[in-house]
Amino acid sequence: MSSLQLFPGERVALVGGNGAGKSTLLLALRGAVPAGPVSVRGRVVHVPQDPDLSLLCETVAEELALGPAEAGLHGDALKARVRRRRRTSASRASWTRPPRRSPGANGSAWPWPPRWPPPPPCSP
Repeated sequence: MSSLQLFPGERVALVGGNGAGKSTLLLALRGAVPAGPVSVRGRVVHVPQDPDLSLLCETVAEELALGPAEAGLHGDALKARVRRRRRTSASRASWTRPPRRSPGANGSAWPWPPRWPPPPPCSP
C-alpha cells in the first residue's frame, strides 16, 4: 500500500495479528517513524516477531552468545559477557534448555559450558 486516505467523521478499524505492524503504521502516520530501513552500525537489521522462527540455538546461553560472537567477541571474553547477562537477568531460566521451552523460574544450576563453542550457525 503506497497511500492511505481517511476522511473526517469516517470510522476505520485497524486490525491484524500480533506483530502485523498496527502500532508502527499509526506511529508512521504521526511522523514518529522515519522512512527507510533500520540499521545498527551501518548494517540493516530485522527483529522477527515470532520467536519460534528467530531462535536458532539449542540453549538460551548459546542464543545469547550469537550477537557478541558475530560482533567479534570470542573465548573468555565471550563467556564472561554471557555470564554477566545471566547475573543481570531478572529471569532464573535454565540456560541449558531450549529457548522455546525455557521454564522461567526453576533456579537450576548452570553448567558451563553446556556445549562450547556453539556450532556456527546453530541449527534450528
